[in-house]
Amino acid sequence: MVALAAAILTSCGPDDTALEWLFVQTAEEARLTSATTLEMRSTERIFGFTDRPDRLHTLLTPAEFAALWDPSIEDGFASDPPNAVMTWRDGDVTRLIEIVITGATVLEPERIISYRIVASVGELPTGELAAVDLFVDGTPLPSSCSSVLDDGPAGCAAMPGGLFGPGPDGHWQMEDMARLGG
Repeated sequence: MVALAAAILTSCGPDDTALEWLFVQTAEEARLTSATTLEMRSTERIFGFTDRPDRLHTLLTPAEFAALWDPSIEDGFASDPPNAVMTWRDGDVTRLIEIVITGATVLEPERIISYRIVASVGELPTGELAAVDLFVDGTPLPSSCSSVLDDGPAGCAAMPGGLFGPGPDGHWQMEDMARLGG
């Protein structure tokens, strides 16, 4: 998991600049167990994507996503915790809060992520939440591509473990994580 997380965080785009991955997790329900702990059950994988011009995307398991906070990953979320916006339904109203996610661990057999959080803007709700979406900002990543495979395309679009490959249109894209055993 850590190798995969490190590979995502050190991937580079076609112009030799670091890619900034953004993530979205959705859950039918979540629970704030304290003022600093949010637990979200994943019914789907966590969706990751990059912006133009690369427009890469991937699906991560909860364990793969939580591994992005591993302290051994240089320039990972442990060293630069991401901002996030959490939305949830409160009756007929959609509420939101801005938070900083300082850590993540997986509970139960890979379905619940327990986040350590700090409220940034807004007041944390308490207890059970319904229809929860978590939009996680990326971390500024280094522009170095020293970990790229030697046989990658010119411009540094490959990443360790061969997770990138040429798509049908000739652009480099992240391969389906399920095919890779993720």
